[in-house]
Amino acid sequence: RYFPEHPAGFATAKRYRGEGIFADMFKFFQGAERKYIAFNSKLEKQPSLDAGRLAAMVDFAYEIQEPGEAAKWTRRLVREHPGDPRSLPYYANMVHQIELKEPPADSIRPYLPLFDTLYELAGPGPVRSVSDVYGLVTRYGDPAMQRRWALRSLQRTSGPFLSLNIDRKWLADREIRDQATLALRAGLAARCEWPPRWMSRGSALE
Repeated sequence: RYFPEHPAGFATAKRYRGEGIFADMFKFFQGAERKYIAFNSKLEKQPSLDAGRLAAMVDFAYEIQEPGEAAKWTRRLVREHPGDPRSLPYYANMVHQIELKEPPADSIRPYLPLFDTLYELAGPGPVRSVSDVYGLVTRYGDPAMQRRWALRSLQRTSGPFLSLNIDRKWLADREIRDQATLALRAGLAARCEWPPRWMSRGSALE
């Protein structure tokens, strides 16, 4: 729409002509699905693609409610650009979408090892969706992996926070307890940017 040769121009388009929510929704799906098919046919043939186009195709597929297509492009993003900062969060979302179908736990576990690889390739600094990965690992991973991601969720979650989104049992682990203390102190020292009288659910210090 705004970038006619790039899927990002269509991936987040919501409204077309301002004819009302239902008419706009109909026109979006009517036009967006055709546009997606055109991009899919063109890009699928390319031997390699930049991370931006792959991520945009993931977004586009979710926008037209095609999680299977989103998973296809997510796998390609992870395969071709494992170090891209979007690879871990997009892969985590893909696994979560699979989880929503309530398959046997054994069918989820084979997806878990790649989380470690993507995390290591993400480089230093905050990493998106670390807490989301911890949730998946808590439900399906072994104790060693759970501990590893409990620590990571405290070390590299982006932005200061005041909640401990980990199982309290891990606070008996000295390394995790020390990291939790650092994270809470950083949250307390950070400047509050929420509007007056507004409190984020889950942001309270317990």
